[in-house]
Amino acid sequence: MTIRITRKQLLTVVAVFLLVGIGMCLGNCQGSARGFRHGQKITNAWWIGKQSRYFDSTEVEKKRRLHRFDLL
Repeated sequence: MTIRITRKQLLTVVAVFLLVGIGMCLGNCQGSARGFRHGQKITNAWWIGKQSRYFDSTEVEKKRRLHRFDLL
């Protein structure tokens, strides 16, 4: 028993693999872009929150008390 692969079958298999590969690449690019945008939003929110806490006068006083600095 021999298996004969015709040109049409070979082209069909190559086309399917090509389409699946293109779909995977596009999905990977889209997923990376979405993840980057999500991380950027979280980082910006974290940084803004950290800066607002840093410049809050009550937080500054607490830090000075913890480090035993003289209060003005």
